[in-house]
Amino acid sequence: MLLVRWAPLRMPYKAGSQYQDAVPPTDMSFLESAPADVIREIGYLGASSVLDCQDILSLLLTSSRLYRTLNIHNCPSVYAAAFRVTYGSPGGPVASTFLAAELVRRCNLLRRLRKDDMTCDGRLKEDLRTAVCMRGEINDDTDKRLADLSLPRFVWKLWQTTCVSETADLEIKGLLLILLSMTVSYEDLCNATFRDQLTNSLAPYVLLMVREQVARDAPPTEGENTLDVSPAADGVYRPDGTCHALEPIALPSLLFFTGGYALSPAHAVLQLYCAAQLRQLEAPPYLPLTRASAVQHNRGGPTQKDCLAFSALRMPLFADAHDRARADAHSAPAAPLAPGALTGVWEGFYMVAYESLQLDEEALATSVPQDFGARRPLQCALTEYLSDDSEHTLSGLDPQTMEPTQLSLRRITKVEGGFERGGVRYAYTIIRPDAPQPRGGAHWLVTGTTEREHTEAWGEYVYSGDVQDDGRVHLIRQPVEESGEGEWLFSGRVVPGGALVGCFRVLHGAGGGVRGVFSMRKRA
Repeated sequence: MLLVRWAPLRMPYKAGSQYQDAVPPTDMSFLESAPADVIREIGYLGASSVLDCQDILSLLLTSSRLYRTLNIHNCPSVYAAAFRVTYGSPGGPVASTFLAAELVRRCNLLRRLRKDDMTCDGRLKEDLRTAVCMRGEINDDTDKRLADLSLPRFVWKLWQTTCVSETADLEIKGLLLILLSMTVSYEDLCNATFRDQLTNSLAPYVLLMVREQVARDAPPTEGENTLDVSPAADGVYRPDGTCHALEPIALPSLLFFTGGYALSPAHAVLQLYCAAQLRQLEAPPYLPLTRASAVQHNRGGPTQKDCLAFSALRMPLFADAHDRARADAHSAPAAPLAPGALTGVWEGFYMVAYESLQLDEEALATSVPQDFGARRPLQCALTEYLSDDSEHTLSGLDPQTMEPTQLSLRRITKVEGGFERGGVRYAYTIIRPDAPQPRGGAHWLVTGTTEREHTEAWGEYVYSGDVQDDGRVHLIRQPVEESGEGEWLFSGRVVPGGALVGCFRVLHGAGGGVRGVFSMRKRA
């Protein structure tokens, strides 16, 4: 390596020693006397192949002049150029000092991975932030570096020791959960042992989110502990949000912004937990085989074909979407949520938390000891609208109670062209997926229905809701026929990988107080 050839420069000159021929008896070596631009070019060649900060540090310690010429503060352009060669050029103008600092951060992370160093020192948090940033890139060289150093295995091992620790830093837990959601693949989940260990470690956090859904969806209130987290990587991530002091099972409700989209530890948990629900559901043998057979025998409800199609539905993961997108640098696996991104058919499932069911003691004694009930089908064909009238917009939920307001989005069947409610006329413009609009409207409205196939099998529902400025999606579901189900509120986020995940609760009607989790994917 280049550094080895320079090693004799660190040895002091001594007449008659073995280094007499290697280092001439002058105040300065030949390299030290070279012009500054030559030294910078040599430093660039060395930094471009560096995988560890210690390597370039060895060169800097060769002599005081080399250090003054090549250190990161005096010559950030060398390290910035090395970053561009190694990781590509970021979009838009970026200061050399930022890229130089980012190169050092990445070298520190790669060094930790190579040494399999899981020490919870002061640098671990920054290394995990850097890993999130690197994993979010669509870059074959970056992916290869992380894969060669077994980032998924490192994250999983560190999570196994951290998730059971009552004293672990909450932000470290959150970053590990985000990294798990970015590294676990469908192939990993097919391993039954790994899948069981993962779901068992996530279940307490999922139950916590179901219990605290109202508090977590609501804005911060007095008495909550706001985490003062310094921005990492000079603004690559901008943590924001609050954290409830719930111990020992707690998560920071922080948002880490990278690549234009938000990464939430809470929704990373839901994404993983729902994606891990791979148990095959058997179709009852008494059901008709197909819809044609059901019509022939005048029977409604699901068929065996409907049950099998639902059982085969898989929720998307970032790792799988990321691998597919690498072939096309312009197709991001987790594009920022923008008007037009929700339009289309979403299908998935929800699961009811057993603890929210009002079961009698006999039913509890005979029930299967598990946290959630079986998966139930969920579908909605969504349409989006924007309003530019800031004075006349419907509100989806009361910001204090998180309940639908009197002028909320209940049963809106006709939006395009305007509609009246409460004596006020509201004007919304439909969003076309082929011509997306910037997020400049005063209100982002969403409505939806179930498709005919889903209606025939599982019932007909209508949806109405909105999208918050921070990307949260609220949907109120109501049955078309009066069945007593009442209103259900689904609140979630579109996470990297493309899944819409979150929690739901029954607002009004039969089953009031019932809560659970849901996950949906957009049909291709």
